[in-house]
Amino acid sequence: MNAPLIRRADLAALAGVFARFLRDARGDGLLAGPVRVEAPGLPFGADSRRLPAAGTILLCAAQPQAEVLARAAGQPVLAQTQAGLGRSVTLAVPLDLPANAAWLDSPGTATLLAGAVRWVRRPDDDARFDVSLAPEGRSLRLEVVARESGAAMNALALVARVVVLSGGEAREIPLPQASPGRYAATFDPPPGDVAVEILHDGRTVWRGAAGESCGPEFAHLGPDEEALTLLARRAGGRVIRAADLPDALEQLRLRRLTPVWPALLAAALALMLLEWATARLLREA
Repeated sequence: MNAPLIRRADLAALAGVFARFLRDARGDGLLAGPVRVEAPGLPFGADSRRLPAAGTILLCAAQPQAEVLARAAGQPVLAQTQAGLGRSVTLAVPLDLPANAAWLDSPGTATLLAGAVRWVRRPDDDARFDVSLAPEGRSLRLEVVARESGAAMNALALVARVVVLSGGEAREIPLPQASPGRYAATFDPPPGDVAVEILHDGRTVWRGAAGESCGPEFAHLGPDEEALTLLARRAGGRVIRAADLPDALEQLRLRRLTPVWPALLAAALALMLLEWATARLLREA
């Protein structure tokens, strides 16, 4: 077959073999420029006419569910994708290459990247709605407490939208009011990981997710204490029991606070010395 013999333990050499197969099948993965980036609109508020020519781009193919926002030399270079609650943006212009140094200095690039970050960033939940999503047997229990300025928000038409993260149609579940300011529903989720949104007047006020960590036949095994301890040791952390988590979080919050007593003590000493010097000057006068 005229193929090289690679030891199974040599992963770097094995990766090189696959890279050569890939290069032989589709050619080089880079396209040298300069090539202009063209977009039919303003992707993330950035004008493509203000972007410099790309010195090098990655040759890639867009996923079927992705929306291509910009192209260069007919190749997709900017695309956005949304799956469930998650959003991602892919840029096929490697900014760490010297050939694309002009992109790092371009105001258009800063506008593009800032807009992309704003698009993928999860918006804040509405503080008026406190939501809990917890398993109840094989079902999910969803409860919403709606309060504004301390008063219960009643007679709201709340709807829960449930979407399977691996793909599928959205399912909407009404949340009837159970008590003043409290809305709840119990439903059987579809198999797999799901994303849950709470809608109020068609606007999303809360986002969350739920899923199965393992099959029911493994539920009695519990966490792998040895693996968790090893991971904590290698990562420089520590394992915290669920019962000790509130105290650990409080200690972490206290460590992040800045003590002000040294500054106050220094100010008090300075004022005391100033008062002593002033009194001495007055006596000598």
